[in-house]
Amino acid sequence: MINDGNEWRLTGIYGEPVWDQKEKTWEALRSLHGRMNKPWLVLGDFNEILFHHEKEGGRPRPQRHIQAFSDALADCNLSDMGYVGDIFTWQRGKIRERLDRGVTNASWNDLFPTARLKNGEMTKSDHRPLIVDTVVLATNDDHERRG
Repeated sequence: MINDGNEWRLTGIYGEPVWDQKEKTWEALRSLHGRMNKPWLVLGDFNEILFHHEKEGGRPRPQRHIQAFSDALADCNLSDMGYVGDIFTWQRGKIRERLDRGVTNASWNDLFPTARLKNGEMTKSDHRPLIVDTVVLATNDDHERRG
């Protein structure tokens, strides 16, 4: 729980990387949602994409995996908060994917209506850092994308 004048929940996530175990991540999210009555931000490496365009190179992701992720977010009333910066948050060789993201519920969006997530620069990791700014002053230079 975060209490910065408002009380809200932040959940860091590392999604199951093994194909036949991914449902464990979605069930954990559903379980947390069942105990949730606060504004909620879930942030981290989901180890899954939501759309085929979030992957470049390698074998295409099976639609059933993408759909399972989408269904879990819908069941939890969570939506992708979008991003600023490069779409791809993970890279290995010529394969690039958007595995890392922030998802929020409507009450978190109401609490932080101008919040944004920035996909930082890769330095020593094969993942980009995620930077959430809850107080954003709009500028014409920012190019924001919504998932």
